[in-house]
Amino acid sequence: MEQFNFPFCEEYSHSLEFKTSVVRRSDGSEQRQALWMCPKRTFSLNFEATEAMKTSLEAFFRQQKGDFEQFLWRWDESYFGDNHDYACFLGSSKLSRQILPHAYSKTPLTLIAIDDGNFLRGRYFLDNKFWSFVGNVEISSKKASYQGVSRLFQSGVLTLGRTYRLKVKTQDIQGLPPVLSSQTAILDEIDGSFFEGDKTVEFVAVGADLVFETSANTSGSFCEIALFEVFNSQAVFDFQHNIEHQSELIFSTLTDEVFTFQNSRQNLVETPLRRWVLTFELTPFDAKRFEAFFVSKRGRYKAFTWIYEGEEISVRFDTDKLDQKQYQLGYREVKIPIIEVLQ
Repeated sequence: MEQFNFPFCEEYSHSLEFKTSVVRRSDGSEQRQALWMCPKRTFSLNFEATEAMKTSLEAFFRQQKGDFEQFLWRWDESYFGDNHDYACFLGSSKLSRQILPHAYSKTPLTLIAIDDGNFLRGRYFLDNKFWSFVGNVEISSKKASYQGVSRLFQSGVLTLGRTYRLKVKTQDIQGLPPVLSSQTAILDEIDGSFFEGDKTVEFVAVGADLVFETSANTSGSFCEIALFEVFNSQAVFDFQHNIEHQSELIFSTLTDEVFTFQNSRQNLVETPLRRWVLTFELTPFDAKRFEAFFVSKRGRYKAFTWIYEGEEISVRFDTDKLDQKQYQLGYREVKIPIIEVLQ
């Protein structure tokens, strides 16, 4: 499968979308059914290209036959993505470009992928490329082999008190296997701190550094290391929206299908539904937490508790699509409707 790896503009947008069937009864109550188990991801990217890059983009588009062929694209951490490889299709069979002076051009492209379920498990990929080594370590393209006393570590990748999940694959272990630690505190309370083969451990960070330590008369290889931050799905929606927002009241009235002079009407509810359209300006951490919350509710499917002006209200998202504008330094803007759910 072809790899798409063209650099694009730092500011872009992306969305995550479920599909839910909602049947609202005349009294305002409703029945919901989730139709998609995994969300669809859409990335709207912009390319400001030189003549050479314009030619390469066009060649790739021709090779893919527009939106026909599938390809791999990594949502790289340098763009504040999850570093996950997505199997994508282009979103259109047409390539449009704006030609600028001095042989420059602007090309918008849409990439569409089905998420593989990573987010349904609440796991987010962090940096795993910048490992440092101390001791007798030999690094190849596929593994890092050690012998005797050595350390494999990342500095400043953990935040005190947050929960992480670590996936490690080792092989050819001779002697004691490596010890996982965070700064100077050995995580003895974690089942599997000493491991061999494939191992997944979950822990609360007690320091900023992630360290693997090996002892004398030992040897082995690290074949795979992936670190995820775990966002537990909370019951209460506690994100702070912008002060300026939209609020609506919705009654339900039954009228004659054909307008007549008599024009009969019947009121179906005594209390109107409340609906809000909210805008959130999110830090990089809260952006991931917000997305995890949206995924845990599967868009419009699940209700949750929201505190508005001191009142606890049962609500749900009134859309299956989470649109996010990605800005520099990892900040995001989200605008989303929320509607009251009658118990």
